[in-house]
Amino acid sequence: MKIVELQGTEGSAPAIERRQGFEEVLSQNMEIRVIAHTAKRDISTRKY
Repeated sequence: MKIVELQGTEGSAPAIERRQGFEEVLSQNMEIRVIAHTAKRDISTRKY
């Protein structure tokens, strides 16, 4: 099975915890393959 991973704000605590759970499930299901992923980047600290 091929899936695309959509993540929350990169580096946020919920995104990190969600990723850990996601990786745990993936390690137990070898038929799942992530073909792409994307994350929302926090630009509030970006300097212009």
